[in-house]
Amino acid sequence: MIFFLIFFLSNVSFSKTFEINKDDLKYIIEENTYSYFDEITPFCLGAVNNPETILNFGTLLGKNLLSQGIRGTVIGMPLTLTNGEYNENLFGNSPYFVAETLKNLSYGLLNSGVLPILDLRYGYDEIVMKSLINRKLFLPMLIDEYTSSDLVDEIKKYDLPVLSTEGKIVYLPSDLRFPDWNKEYENIPMDEIVMQILIQSTVIIKRMKTHDSYSIINEGYNMNVDNKAVIVLNNPMLVNVKYYDCILLVHSLNDEVLENAEKIIKGISSSGGRKNW
Repeated sequence: MIFFLIFFLSNVSFSKTFEINKDDLKYIIEENTYSYFDEITPFCLGAVNNPETILNFGTLLGKNLLSQGIRGTVIGMPLTLTNGEYNENLFGNSPYFVAETLKNLSYGLLNSGVLPILDLRYGYDEIVMKSLINRKLFLPMLIDEYTSSDLVDEIKKYDLPVLSTEGKIVYLPSDLRFPDWNKEYENIPMDEIVMQILIQSTVIIKRMKTHDSYSIINEGYNMNVDNKAVIVLNNPMLVNVKYYDCILLVHSLNDEVLENAEKIIKGISSSGGRKNW
């Protein structure tokens, strides 16, 4: 069962923080986690099939946030896409894979001493929530002044802390603990991890035959391209599969990403990205 609001906001392009007061201490929370990246979105992360990549991303993200004094961050919504739908703010259409991505991202952040928080303001998918609980992941939920009281009452059955963007702890069934450690990990550059994500999130939508050239579709619904092989940017709904015999989805037009995609189109290599819509 899915409890949700129809309206979704697009990715916000700037950082936004608020403070939670607990035990006479102030904890800074980052509300717009993905504002730190030009091309990484929840939908992009949901296509990555390698849990270690997501874990490493969460670890490095946590280290960077903690260095700015940020103790918690909102990692996404516990919702799923309807099959055939695209929304860059959601991780995918499978509640189990959504929960797995959230788990690996959360473990990375917790490794670095940053508390992951789920965004409840647009609703939740019951299977996602149960999958998170089954994975022993009990994350605080974020609401704001516009969140319905019915939704807040509904989420209380999971006995999870509920926080407000106004800086209040709305519901506290058990203790809310902010991690107080910062473990040392291999110092992998963030841009290296980001590139791994962009390459590993490349998805083969269709490949009936190999090709030596391709066209790029990055906006609008475009059927008027010369090639039978196309690369689609971000939104798989931009292309009608019946017009092409080779279609790839990428989340960046970076040279390295396109070079990898070209090898897939030519049949030199394959893609590990997961179809998540």
